[in-house]
Amino acid sequence: MKILHKRATIDILAIAGLATFVMLAGDAWLTAKVKAALLADTQVHGLALDVDAKDGVVIVRGTAATRAEIDAARKIALGIEGVREVDVRAVAIGGQR
Repeated sequence: MKILHKRATIDILAIAGLATFVMLAGDAWLTAKVKAALLADTQVHGLALDVDAKDGVVIVRGTAATRAEIDAARKIALGIEGVREVDVRAVAIGGQR
């Protein structure tokens, strides 16, 4: 009976570890997709923006030339599958190209 209990514990820990890995990998994949979209868009200076994602929430930091550029970055990020929310409060206006 003890062997079965240990095996179940090991299985549960393995599943939890795999779930954590998938979640973290998903965040990295989402971050990469948003960053690539910002770099590819002509309305946004993607090199001036940093992107982080966690559980579908994207945080954009950096500088932008105008409020319109910030709004465009937010709209681009929201257009990526898997993005639930975008926080652009850490983007400062006044970036140079």
